[in-house]
Amino acid sequence: VLGMMVDGGVLVPAGIVLLIYAVASGFRLRAPKSVAFAAVLACIYSLGLFAVYLMTPRDLVWHLHTSTPRTMLPVISCLWLAAYFLLRKMEVYDAHL
Repeated sequence: VLGMMVDGGVLVPAGIVLLIYAVASGFRLRAPKSVAFAAVLACIYSLGLFAVYLMTPRDLVWHLHTSTPRTMLPVISCLWLAAYFLLRKMEVYDAHL
């Protein structure tokens, strides 16, 4: 699973989302529901792919090496969307100061 995250390039956007969330928490900002929706959608999609990989007769390693870069693109997009929603919330908060 970790190899899937590294090969698919998910760790960088996930780390950025967590960093932005930590900064937003420092300002005592509540994350909008859209952030949770994007993050949950990314997790459900990833778990669904992993379940499909385990149910097929092919080896898991084969699946991870052949399809991870293209199938992780929606997950990465959801994580960037979550980062955008967090940054937008922080900008709105900063504009009201």
